[in-house]
Amino acid sequence: MNIKEQYQIFTGNNAGFDFQQRDLTDQLNWNGLDKATAMPDLKAFQRLYRLYPYTDAAFAAFDSGYRSAHDIASRPGSAFIAQMAPVFETSLPEGMDGSRVAQLMWSGARSVSYQVNLAAAGLLPNRPNAAEAEHFSGLPKFHEGMPTWDTLFGPGHAAGASARPLANPAGLLYDLS
Repeated sequence: MNIKEQYQIFTGNNAGFDFQQRDLTDQLNWNGLDKATAMPDLKAFQRLYRLYPYTDAAFAAFDSGYRSAHDIASRPGSAFIAQMAPVFETSLPEGMDGSRVAQLMWSGARSVSYQVNLAAAGLLPNRPNAAEAEHFSGLPKFHEGMPTWDTLFGPGHAAGASARPLANPAGLLYDLS
């Protein structure tokens, strides 16, 4: 049974269920569904739906193999948009811009993934052991693709205390930190 069929049966059993606000639990009506299969699939659908609250967009992302914000954020934005924009163009109603939907979904995924990683980092001890370091080496690197200080302010920009003068553009950011 595909995700659309599971969704239709589930929403038929649980009229008015709000995928944006409520969590899927055992207490809901799972009649006509194999809960062991349907619950993980519907939770994955829900994670995608919360990134861009339009069911057809979440179905398209699910059918393309995505199951979470981390799945989406682990790809460069340009790669996700290049892959999903044509999919969204064909699966969403006419007039919806597939590229814009893909951009918004990727941006939302990046934000969620970043927040989760920050929360997880706050729980880590000061020095991660080898297993933790190995685990985190596979997570998306949010600083990749960001411009360097040299790119922003040109070569030879000052760092540290010498960057504080307002005449130096890097000094403005230094004072903000």
